[in-house]
Amino acid sequence: MRLNLATRPRCQQTRVLTPRVHVYLAAPKAEYSSARYRRLAARVRLLFPDADIVEARTAFLDTGDWRANWPKVLASISTLVFLTTPDGWIGRGVWAEIQDAHARVPVYLLTDLGQLVPDADVIFSRPNSENWTQHVRVTARTGGSNAA
Repeated sequence: MRLNLATRPRCQQTRVLTPRVHVYLAAPKAEYSSARYRRLAARVRLLFPDADIVEARTAFLDTGDWRANWPKVLASISTLVFLTTPDGWIGRGVWAEIQDAHARVPVYLLTDLGQLVPDADVIFSRPNSENWTQHVRVTARTGGSNAA
């Protein structure tokens, strides 16, 4: 006897449990309270609708907390998305996060137009050890600037 879908006994469906995807949103501290940040963070939620978005803005209390807990956060993420200041700068902390994540997970620049640019298509200036807030200048190869 051959069973087809109509005659096959029904089995109970079980839900497949998959781990949640965690996307880390890195941004310069100066951007945390801006309308631009809120707009771009909302865009990240649209781009990754099934992911938990971990925002640096709310994940850490201060630099000491970041130092203590960043390795655990890094181990839990599947993607890092970062944004710059409006004129294309990131600080030393965002630069450190990008460097740490680069070997483990995809890293993307989120432009002002809400486009994700893979880090392979991003130009990073040489870090300025004298300046922690304008530490690295970021430019997207595709579109010519961070605000492409």
